[in-house]
Amino acid sequence: MNLLNVRPLARIHTFVHLPAALRGWRLASLLVLCVMGVVGLLVSPERELSAFRFALFAIGIATYVATVAGINSPRRFARAFDVLMFVAFAVTLFSLLGTQYETYRFLPIESITRFIPHLPSSWLRAIGEREGLNANEVAGVLAAILPVLLGVVLWRGLSRARFTLALVTLALMAFYLLLSLSRSAWLALLLPVIGLLWWRKWWLGAGALCLSVLGAIVALNVLSLEYLPMLLFSDLTMPQWFAVPTRYVIWQHALDLIRASPLTGVGIGAFARIFHTQVANQPFYANVDIANAHNLVLQAALDVGVPGMLAYVALLLAVSVSAVRVARSLRGTSSAGAAYGLAAGLFAFLLYGTLQVVTLTARAAPLVWYVIALAAASPILRRDDSAD
Repeated sequence: MNLLNVRPLARIHTFVHLPAALRGWRLASLLVLCVMGVVGLLVSPERELSAFRFALFAIGIATYVATVAGINSPRRFARAFDVLMFVAFAVTLFSLLGTQYETYRFLPIESITRFIPHLPSSWLRAIGEREGLNANEVAGVLAAILPVLLGVVLWRGLSRARFTLALVTLALMAFYLLLSLSRSAWLALLLPVIGLLWWRKWWLGAGALCLSVLGAIVALNVLSLEYLPMLLFSDLTMPQWFAVPTRYVIWQHALDLIRASPLTGVGIGAFARIFHTQVANQPFYANVDIANAHNLVLQAALDVGVPGMLAYVALLLAVSVSAVRVARSLRGTSSAGAAYGLAAGLFAFLLYGTLQVVTLTARAAPLVWYVIALAAASPILRRDDSAD
């Protein structure tokens, strides 16, 4: 009698079969992130706050895994892409009505924002935003999604109804980004958008580049000396206008904290309160409220330690490169637009992360993880030349 029946063991792989995007070192990166997230929760001096942030972090990871695991055909990819478009439209519309715009930076936009209806305060308090959504954080999420939709529009990879929805969503996004005054998002989108246009038709990219230069020249000549420094540089060059630290001060404190705890970080989501205790004894910053380190790499290292940061950045770069390779292999087909757009969107997200950041523990983090998952799953498009 065979006491060890190996047949059930041989079938285990059918239950734990993983797509390529969840194998090898990519799986290892996710595992490192998960482990370091738990470590960040355990070492945090703000356990209650970190528990809430860890839940958002876990939801983001789960979103990535579920999305990649669920996309096993071009048709499934198309359905997942439809979800992104609908969610992007809803998020943009909600943000447009629920943001507290920083009109003090550029008073003329108040003539526009005052006509925009505002969501009831009770709705915003229900999601933890007492004074309105943070325009910079929303702009960072939109910076990751806008190139994706632009890619499918340029390559005509959608049916008429979806194409219309993508155009409407793009228009809403552009309008919101204009009102947000998020210079980080503007700069982050400049190269990816021009690159997308250039990939599609070189003269489209050249035209966009010329228009950008012309627009900058006009802005420099039209904007008054009062508004120009405030709009373009703000706390970087004129900190006396703002009761907040400059980027340099924030980054220096963040680096000091990382040097003190490089392996574990300071605790997931705990940087804001720790930073406040460091600068509260300085009268100029007594009432400062800095939500994050204003840099993707620094913030990730603070939340999940240097190992977690390296795993996160490596994953972002890997899926971006993967999307570019897929797009090149699909050149001339409608599916190329989705792959190019995803690569451009993640590139914009990384550029945005040099001055601002949508943290691993932000409420919007699951949506960013969804975009990352679509890029990771983009090789499935090679099975078909259509994403409809």
